[in-house]
Amino acid sequence: MSRFLQLLTAWDSHFSIESLKSFSQSILKKLDSDDAFVTVRFPYFVDRSAPVTGEAGKIQLEVAIDVKCGNQDDLVMTVTGPATSLCPCSKEISARGAHNQRCKLAVSFRCKAQSEISIDELYKLMEQSASTQVFPILKRSDEKWVTEAAYDNPKFVEDIVRDLALALSCDERIAWYRCSSENYESIHQHNAFGEIESDRDFSPGS
Repeated sequence: MSRFLQLLTAWDSHFSIESLKSFSQSILKKLDSDDAFVTVRFPYFVDRSAPVTGEAGKIQLEVAIDVKCGNQDDLVMTVTGPATSLCPCSKEISARGAHNQRCKLAVSFRCKAQSEISIDELYKLMEQSASTQVFPILKRSDEKWVTEAAYDNPKFVEDIVRDLALALSCDERIAWYRCSSENYESIHQHNAFGEIESDRDFSPGS
């Protein structure tokens, strides 16, 4: 077990995808193993200004990077973050208003060789698939904007996941993806969940 700690202590490179791959290779060699697996999880903060007042804040995302090296090299990144959805059915049948939810969006993906996507870029793509964004700081004028933006763009959980999958499928940099949304229902006891996966003819190590 001490060899793991020795490798970790000796790893003084700036954190990046390439340095993480290199660290995985060092584990492979140090342990004389056929395969090595490394998973790194960390919070990632996105700057976000309120839509009307411009009040600044930060949205917290969760990021996980899974690296495998050895017989087959592989790297999968997962980004999870919040957005807002509004129920089309509730809007259709109600004389006043419609119920909405905060949803947890998640995308796991592999990039094609020599391609990369930033966390900020991916999250922007993710939240554009929902009814509207989530903001860390909202004054009354901002709340009005968010409420009306969601009302004008109602989506079921399956709509969100379908639109997100379409956006990911149109990105030529992505070789494989799995996207999902869990909507925290405001008037039901259960949550709503949807997921789509596409391998796009991906083979690990390509």
